[in-house]
Amino acid sequence: MKKFSLLICGSALISIGCSDIDSENVKTAGIGAKIVVESSQADNTRVSTKLYAGKPSPTSTLLELSSEDKLIAAVGDKSQALSKNTDFVNNLSYEATFDENIGNTEYLVKFLRGEEESLESSVNLPDPFTIETSSFNQQSLTLTWDPKSENGSKMEAFVEMNCIGEDSKKQRRAGTYDVTDTGSWSITLAQLPEIEADKSTCEVSVKLSRINTGSLDADFGEGGSIEGIQSRTVTVSYVTE
Repeated sequence: MKKFSLLICGSALISIGCSDIDSENVKTAGIGAKIVVESSQADNTRVSTKLYAGKPSPTSTLLELSSEDKLIAAVGDKSQALSKNTDFVNNLSYEATFDENIGNTEYLVKFLRGEEESLESSVNLPDPFTIETSSFNQQSLTLTWDPKSENGSKMEAFVEMNCIGEDSKKQRRAGTYDVTDTGSWSITLAQLPEIEADKSTCEVSVKLSRINTGSLDADFGEGGSIEGIQSRTVTVSYVTE
């Protein structure tokens, strides 16, 4: 299965989310959460949390922690308060980084609302892996990685293409593909999003992710998700004909 997004570089970047509001003004029954515990390299793991007024979606209003509300992440005997972070389009999240990356390790993320309310969500970080080879033969792109999963984690590949045509027109294409965790995956040029030019030089970035789904505290009344992710990225170049 594949899912595509299409953007033309140089077009206006529009933020469609609403302004942030203080968390103290929203009851827990009206809050949704998206929590990601991700390691993209050998020696650290990042915990990122977004809280929403309503169900989590790109257009939902994000919550800024206020009053006695706080987020705490823990692994083993280590714990950290999550700190406020804003990205380049001013989306708000709360993050903490741990200096370790151990597979099948449980991470806990707590949402504390004063002394009377505590929500606890958990997920196991998947086993780490290494991309061993990436080969491209003008017909297909093949990745191999090790080790393959032994515990049923799902995988997906996010493929991003940035191309420049002979007319200097810049284009970006991106798609997400389901991957079976067997240690090898290939994609043909025909499966990639089509480039609107007779000939273009393209840089193709593939982010391969191994994903576990955890248990989000049921008291988040608007639901959401918590995922543990191991991700690795490779980049290749090619010229379309």
